[in-house]
Amino acid sequence: MLFTVCQYVGISKSKIYATTLFFVGFLVWLLVSVGNVWLLLSGVALGIVFYYFSFGFAGFWKHAILDRKTLGMRSHLVLLAVGGALFFPSLSLFPEFGYNIAGAVRPLGINVFIGAFIFGSGMALMGSCSSGTLKKMGSFDWLFYYVFLWMIIGGTLAASQMGFWLELPSLEPFSVATDIPWYLGLCLHLLVIFVLYRLLLKWEASRYEYIELLVFKGERGVVSSPLLLAATLVVILNYIILLVSHHPWAISWIFPKLGIIGIQELSLPIDWEFWEFSSQNESSLSKRVLDDSIVLTSLGMVIGVSLAFLGQT
Repeated sequence: MLFTVCQYVGISKSKIYATTLFFVGFLVWLLVSVGNVWLLLSGVALGIVFYYFSFGFAGFWKHAILDRKTLGMRSHLVLLAVGGALFFPSLSLFPEFGYNIAGAVRPLGINVFIGAFIFGSGMALMGSCSSGTLKKMGSFDWLFYYVFLWMIIGGTLAASQMGFWLELPSLEPFSVATDIPWYLGLCLHLLVIFVLYRLLLKWEASRYEYIELLVFKGERGVVSSPLLLAATLVVILNYIILLVSHHPWAISWIFPKLGIIGIQELSLPIDWEFWEFSSQNESSLSKRVLDDSIVLTSLGMVIGVSLAFLGQT
């Protein structure tokens, strides 16, 4: 089918093969060049999972809010449940045995609500979140390269005003994974997810007689939705990233990072070195692009999506 579409728009099979060969060659070069191969491969695997299973976030939320189709959002809750079962004990216990890993714990405040509203508005307008944008880029949707550019600009502008954001009222940082016994935090985490899951089922049942289930009984026994497998794979891959990089995959980090690199490369008259953001992240900003774990994983995801997209042929 992809060949038919490509021929219709004037793209020959030879060009598709050449593009595939380029991405494979680029991946091999990266594997030789980068310091942490596992992060790159984890990103590639994430890209393949996201594309193959059509997994995402913005689209699933849109279906739930507008159409009351909650299967996608329920897969997100499964992702959070399985993720909690893996992350909570690891974040609490591993440091006690000398293996230092840490979560991305930040204060909850007005800045979070403002940032979430702005991000959510952009997500609704474009129908894509950060990982979804990488997925679209890997699928050669050129509009999302433009979207990605504006994400970099927005992230860099926000980073330049970090002092302002930090001065807004906020609560003290708190983690139910590490600030209370992890098993109590996990029970609370799973209880909240269970309640939300039931509410989503009722929300969908209020409009539809038949509800799509993540696990159901078929003619040959118990059958699971592909989204259940996708959510589980995404959790496992993110857990690998946590263990290898010692912190979660916080994709939003790449936007100010790439923005500051752009300022340097274009020799723009902006004194980014004096930003509060720069002083707090000096060691991370000083790393090469291919030595930055989050950038490397994100790049791997784009390559993984591209390989899965081209592999349709």
